[in-house]
Amino acid sequence: MHVDGFAYRWRAGLLLIVFLLVTCTMLAEEGVLVLVVMDTEQHPFANVRIGAAGDGGSPQFTDQNGKARLKLTPNTKPAAWVTLQLMGAPNGLDLAFISPYDGRIRVPPFDNEQDNYDPVVLAKHGDKAMLESGSGMLAIHANVNHSVAAQKKKASPPTSRNRWDYPSPLDYGSPRLLTVAWNIVSPPAHSPAASPTNEELQRAALAAAAQKFGLSVAEVKAAIASWGGDPLVWKLILLTATLEAGGTDPFPAIHATSNDMYFGAGGWSLSECSLQPLLLKFQKRDQKRFAEIFGADTPWLSKTISGPCEVSSPAILKRILDDSGHLQPTWRDRFRKLGYEHSFQRVQVDQMMPWMASAQNAANELGLQSEQALAFCYDVAEAHGANTIIRQRQNLLMDVAAFQQRIGRQPDEQEKLLMLANRFIQRDKESGRNPMSTASSIARTTLLSQGQGVVFGTHYDVEDFGIGMQDTQTGADLPLNNDPTVLQQLQDGWIPSEGPPPAPRASQARPPYTSIGEPPGPFDPAGEKQVVELINQERTKQRLQPLAVDPRLTHAACKHTGLLAAHKTVSHQFEGEPPVDIRFANENLAVDQGGENTAVGKDVPSAHKGLMDDRDHHDNILNPNYNAVGVCVIRSGGQLYVTEDFAHLSN
Repeated sequence: MHVDGFAYRWRAGLLLIVFLLVTCTMLAEEGVLVLVVMDTEQHPFANVRIGAAGDGGSPQFTDQNGKARLKLTPNTKPAAWVTLQLMGAPNGLDLAFISPYDGRIRVPPFDNEQDNYDPVVLAKHGDKAMLESGSGMLAIHANVNHSVAAQKKKASPPTSRNRWDYPSPLDYGSPRLLTVAWNIVSPPAHSPAASPTNEELQRAALAAAAQKFGLSVAEVKAAIASWGGDPLVWKLILLTATLEAGGTDPFPAIHATSNDMYFGAGGWSLSECSLQPLLLKFQKRDQKRFAEIFGADTPWLSKTISGPCEVSSPAILKRILDDSGHLQPTWRDRFRKLGYEHSFQRVQVDQMMPWMASAQNAANELGLQSEQALAFCYDVAEAHGANTIIRQRQNLLMDVAAFQQRIGRQPDEQEKLLMLANRFIQRDKESGRNPMSTASSIARTTLLSQGQGVVFGTHYDVEDFGIGMQDTQTGADLPLNNDPTVLQQLQDGWIPSEGPPPAPRASQARPPYTSIGEPPGPFDPAGEKQVVELINQERTKQRLQPLAVDPRLTHAACKHTGLLAAHKTVSHQFEGEPPVDIRFANENLAVDQGGENTAVGKDVPSAHKGLMDDRDHHDNILNPNYNAVGVCVIRSGGQLYVTEDFAHLSN
């Protein structure tokens, strides 16, 4: 077993080795969710009784370090959502979740990683300290936004945006929210004239959030004013918390790769040099605290982050990552302390405001005025710069003119946003970037332009985060045509200035692909053979036995590849789909060890390279214990979707 950051020594080190091995084994135990519970000041919260909803094991009390180990239901896999429940607190305290803000948390990997536990932050009823932290403010904004979204859905008839009857991402494990989702497809209970205004909904939601945390409305309003930040900034932080931080606090969230580190509420990056300016601003604001956090490395770090990006990024990564590409424990602890620092959280919120202003300017240039369009522009500006959006102005004008000529009317806000998004999706597909990165970018673009979409295998609706087609200036809902035929054509990638719209489908419903009877694109047997050859070439280089193709694994892979192509994204489990081990069992496979790789790319070599460049997928391909493989390849929409199912077959 590999123990990160440990130098093996004789004698006194022997006991430490045994202790670390046992500890890592416990943390890596499959089927167990390890929680570390803290209060708003990051002190361990002992004697809190906490459990997981469903058929898991009994609730557990946190120990003196705030740690609790919850047994999960059978077949719960990493990245699955689990709903936590507070079952009791010391001295009868009334507690509320700050992080995860809605009690839902994503299961971390069951392997020996540095992040195989989930942090939980709780606030005592009436604890004003939560108003001093970005995490607490995010919890308040989250409760307000979700409350407004739920009430608006109750009062609204079904629209083209929910015609596929997908459940809300907030519904899982929560009967109350399931009720809200069912109301989506129910007739409105009263006339539109009786519906409350957006302003009235906001006031009611703010009062409810204040009551939940035991605070006065005046105290909450004062804290919101003190923190500042456009309301949309907090909605985008909430979106980041859900999509990228597994529902937990995004301010201290860290994700390191072999060539970059992403950190904080904005997903600040070292390689893109969005993190270095934040560190400099915090150092200028509080030099003493900066030095306390980074210790002996303070002079070196200060000098390095002041240099040009092309120099600072590789220098910092070389210093903070170990040989395997993991963030060294010392640096991980430092960045976590930094992320929980209230002053640095304010720096993060402040830093998002200039980007929001740039996104607003870009949206104005393009004639877009909705909050959803502004969120889209912000996301693109953050990743590629505001000028990237403005450069699409001429293309959008051409598409609008062509749309008017072909459809006979001006496009509405939703339609214009979809046309803009299609340009960026086309750009992503032609970029030649890593296929996995491209797929992630396209998924996010789809979500923010269509209003709903699948990201990392989970379906989301931006309205659940308070982001919708309301005017950024007035807050009023913008008029939409809600033409289902045109919306479907644009969602399928139609670019008006490049040709007429595609023929309408026979049915607008999206069936869940659980069978290979109706694949969304042609299978590619030659591509499948090429993938197997590339896998076995890699194994041969490492002196490993080649894998035999098993038709049952191939059949399982084809069912899943149909889902990849249907959803136009990569994931290991879609809604309604069984987990990998159950899919294998359904094919009458006796498997004692298995794994799965999924990829999307332009061709087989690029998809294979993307998998080999990623550590987890690389390890599946070169796992010495596997003896069989099944591969399926589907070509759809100019993309190649690949599933590789690996197993050690005992018969």
